[in-house]
Amino acid sequence: MERFFVQKDDVMTFPIENGEALHNLINDEYFSLEEGLSTMIWDSLDGSISVEGIIDMISDQYQMDKSIVEKDTKDFINNLFENGLIEQIDK
Repeated sequence: MERFFVQKDDVMTFPIENGEALHNLINDEYFSLEEGLSTMIWDSLDGSISVEGIIDMISDQYQMDKSIVEKDTKDFINNLFENGLIEQIDK
């Protein structure tokens, strides 16, 4: 079963020197994303592409081993979810 996630409405994103910062307005916590894959994944979490689609996109674009991309991407998305920055949606 494919999983889809979206960024929560109560998370603000703004540019910083080497990437993007996320501000969770509910608990006033900040998170930083380095420019590159983490921002690419974050920007892809709009509900239009599944986690599996994001993994395929990264492994194809960067010609990386899919098993490594899958583990790292799922770990990153789970971290975002556990910190209340994204939510899973039904499609």
